[in-house]
Amino acid sequence: FIFHGGLVSRNDGMKEALESLLAMHDDQTYWNTHHPIFINWRTGGVDAYREQTFRIRNGVESPAFGLVTAPYNIVSDLGSGIADIFSSATLEGYRLYQSIDQAAFNQCESNLPDENADHFSPEIICPEDDSISQNYPKGIGGTSYALATPVRMATSPLLNGLGRTGWENMVRRTRNLIWREKQEDGCRTHCLEKGGLSELFDRIADSRHKISMIGHSMGTMLITDIIHHYPHLRYQDIVFMAAAVSIREFQNSIKTLLVHKEHVSPSLHFYNLSLLPIAEAREFTGNGLLPSGSLLELIDEMFSSTPSRLDKTLGKWTNVREVMNTFPAAAQSHMTFKVFGLGTDQPITHGDFNNFNFRYWEESFWGRTKQAATSQ
Repeated sequence: FIFHGGLVSRNDGMKEALESLLAMHDDQTYWNTHHPIFINWRTGGVDAYREQTFRIRNGVESPAFGLVTAPYNIVSDLGSGIADIFSSATLEGYRLYQSIDQAAFNQCESNLPDENADHFSPEIICPEDDSISQNYPKGIGGTSYALATPVRMATSPLLNGLGRTGWENMVRRTRNLIWREKQEDGCRTHCLEKGGLSELFDRIADSRHKISMIGHSMGTMLITDIIHHYPHLRYQDIVFMAAAVSIREFQNSIKTLLVHKEHVSPSLHFYNLSLLPIAEAREFTGNGLLPSGSLLELIDEMFSSTPSRLDKTLGKWTNVREVMNTFPAAAQSHMTFKVFGLGTDQPITHGDFNNFNFRYWEESFWGRTKQAATSQ
């Protein structure tokens, strides 16, 4: 199963799936042994904001009330963004500092003390130093990034106020694939019904086929929900690419699998793929005129509440390396964390993980070593 990420319209999701299918078909070895299923749903940002503003109130569809109050909500969104302008501008300035501090910001080692080495054994794959130093943004590219910082500070209220509302509905749409609101008037009890994804997995709940789950960004939220509701499936590979799910939610899903591990394939392995921190921080939005940073940066800093380290996104290496010691000991030997460099043959933006040219469905992309593959 392959789940796309956020900021993807239904048409774009279909296009990406078809392009990937054609590329998969070119590899007959893969095509003859796998049966890819793409999950496509609406995560477009503009569309999500429009629906949230005119139709949704407190997570429930209220078209009439939403239409009447829409102007007030738009003013409120802009007002909240302006009120947070100093906080947003400070974050933009800090991100500039991070991107300049190459030596400190490109490190890929974990923060585990040496005395924990015998008790913690995930595989950590870092990019080669040459791939970083040779492609590090400098010269005119680095200068233009720095010079545009004041503009990004000034436009931060737009992305902060409006983006936060759009993100809220993107999450709602994603969660509704498991349980959705009933389309009926006057609902008083049992107002939720199973979503399309629940109906699909109900049909395969007794399947003996091995299942691999590949999720990008918001797709990882769906995978954690599926694991929670269907822990008995024969999961083999779980691949998170730039995961937007929180570390806390991920921990809970892994614990669910461990409780039901007798039903899961013994070859189960988890892969967490991340961008290099410099790429995460410097990703352009709106041609560099809106606040910079990948979607994960924006989620952590603007769109979501992150009261603790465990509530930040799992896909950012700077987040996950700080809390690796909190993962269940029984799961550690089944986990691989890979950080990509800055080479042209590697993803360097959040959306690159959806690019079929990187062949994200192949084990070599995840970082599976020949030894690990042989043992499974």
